[in-house]
Amino acid sequence: MYEFSDLFIKKTKGCRIFSCRSTRFSREFRLSGIVMIRSVPHKSWQGRCIFRPDMFKGMFRVPALCLLVWFLVPFRGLCQDKFLMLEGKITPESGEPKGAYLQVSESEAGGYRQYTADDGSFSVKLKFQKDYTIVFMKKGFLPYRITLSTSVSKERLEEGISPYYIDANLLKAEEGFTSELLEQPAEKISYTEESYGFDSDQAYRLEMKDKLETVKTMLAEYRKAGKINAELAEKAKREAAEQAAKAAQLKKQEEELRARLLREEQEAESLRQKQYEDSLAEVRLAQKQERMRIRAEADAREAAQEQKEKEEFEKLRAEEEKAREEERLQREAEAKAEKEKRDKEKQAALALKTEEERKALEAKALKREEEEKAKAAAALVAAAEKEKREAEENARKEQEEKERQEIAAKKTAEEKARAEAAEKEKLEKQK
Repeated sequence: MYEFSDLFIKKTKGCRIFSCRSTRFSREFRLSGIVMIRSVPHKSWQGRCIFRPDMFKGMFRVPALCLLVWFLVPFRGLCQDKFLMLEGKITPESGEPKGAYLQVSESEAGGYRQYTADDGSFSVKLKFQKDYTIVFMKKGFLPYRITLSTSVSKERLEEGISPYYIDANLLKAEEGFTSELLEQPAEKISYTEESYGFDSDQAYRLEMKDKLETVKTMLAEYRKAGKINAELAEKAKREAAEQAAKAAQLKKQEEELRARLLREEQEAESLRQKQYEDSLAEVRLAQKQERMRIRAEADAREAAQEQKEKEEFEKLRAEEEKAREEERLQREAEAKAEKEKRDKEKQAALALKTEEERKALEAKALKREEEEKAKAAAALVAAAEKEKREAEENARKEQEEKERQEIAAKKTAEEKARAEAAEKEKLEKQK
């Protein structure tokens, strides 16, 4: 079931150190000067037994050795082939440890975060042959940083490695306080042959202990300065409140004065506005009458133009009817002459008639062209009159816009003058 090869013996400084491995039990034993060290609540456990050189003298040598083997054999080899167990507890300077956590970072890979139990205890598995940076943290407290190298020889791993225990005490942080020393590890932990396990570098630890004491001193002075600053701030707050009360009283008086001046200004403005509206009504009435006059003149000109165009059209139509009548009489005379000569010169008369008809058509076309030219000229005259009317209307609109702008400019100048007078009066009163 168990073999004696699971029992390892190492001589160190006059003592024999026995190590064994087991997966069945996890306890601490004391028997005849034998101490089983590092009892832990895990499946893997390493027991160490330290023997004094005079333990097995006389008659107790063989029984004690048998009893030792009887206790050690059940703890068969718990060699932590893959992980080192890092255990401990985070203790804040004040308050509960709930919410504390470890930030574990490996040199060759990314890191991860592990929260502690409510009482601050934790247990972390670390791979062997790695370099870790571990930061113990809690919101509102300064971080506690360590480095841990899990580099161990293969032979020593076969014998089994005990878990390493560490307590991390966190100082309460103060807003605005920081120190470069907090970026340095407080401890450097690695495997040492002297302790036959993992241990902190004592020289470095003592050096960092002095530095951490310096940080504590700086933190205490910072807290003291913060208290003084708080008292000064309270005093400044009281003075500011008094100043604010005085300012509020002055502001109230100033607002009352402003309200009175504003009422007076509003009354004066109402009077000026009424006078302005009366004058504006007169101007608008005059403008309306002028527009009506201009429109009546335009309507008269338009009616005269229409009458002129109508008369010209009637004249052209009478001339056209006269020309047609003359043409008709001429054709009748020609027809009569044509008839008289028809028997003698039928062919010649027919040709002459055709020529005359052609000429008549050309004359008619010419007259029609002249009529169309006359109509076009009349249209041009009408267009010119229309453009003239539009130009007059635009001129009238521009005149109205100009008058409106002059009125607006006059109103703006009056408002500016009133504002300057009010400001001047205010400055004189303040003096």
